[in-house]
Amino acid sequence: MDRDSFWYYLSFERVISNIIFLIWVIILIGVIVYRIVMGENNMSLLIYFTNWSWLFQTVFYTLDYIGRILLLCNLESGYNMRYGIIFLFFWFINGTVWLVLILVTIIIQQNPQLLINAANQLGGLGQLGEVVNAHILIHYVPGIMVLLFLVLERDIIARTIVDFYMVRPHFKIYASVCNGLYIFYITVLTVAVPFVVYSIIFDPRQVYGISTSIGVLIVISLAVIFIFNVLPFLTMVQRYVFILRGQWNFKTT
Repeated sequence: MDRDSFWYYLSFERVISNIIFLIWVIILIGVIVYRIVMGENNMSLLIYFTNWSWLFQTVFYTLDYIGRILLLCNLESGYNMRYGIIFLFFWFINGTVWLVLILVTIIIQQNPQLLINAANQLGGLGQLGEVVNAHILIHYVPGIMVLLFLVLERDIIARTIVDFYMVRPHFKIYASVCNGLYIFYITVLTVAVPFVVYSIIFDPRQVYGISTSIGVLIVISLAVIFIFNVLPFLTMVQRYVFILRGQWNFKTT
């Protein structure tokens, strides 16, 4: 079935994806609204890198869902919107989500008192279960959701990659430069730079009460980006560009 067609977006897989990510968008927005209603000020929201990631995800998934709605209205602008958002920001979201998941594991290992302190703020250790559940929702569920997005939306993700690499032969040098810049964009600029900016504004050692140096945290962030961004990206390049190039009904102009 043509992946540009209206009926493709009413297929079973598309319906499941639309339902799952509608629920996820509601949760993302709902958590932000809840925290604002509960009286958290802007500084307390910004001081944690997890909140940066949550905000990035909210914007990404919300805009992507608007594109889905436009597609369901049989508007071509919906596909163009989704295509552009995924091309520019999917790997940014993917890398940031996994970076938060790895870093929070290190943080809890070094300073488990954070969970106890959060429980005490809610009324005592009897609230620890609620804190742990919130911890799982905020830090680990995003990893599951980005994996689901990668699986359920693999066609459009692959298409952004294939289109990017489908440059005519006489543009080989230009293509090589663009490919290199794009890989640099998804590896360094999308995740490492925001984390470095965050580390400059808010020292993670003081915010989270950990002993790991900023330099080590940055190295960890680069390692996470390589494992969760670069390797999957290059795997998709090999799978869809070098093996299946020309076999799918992809636009190349």
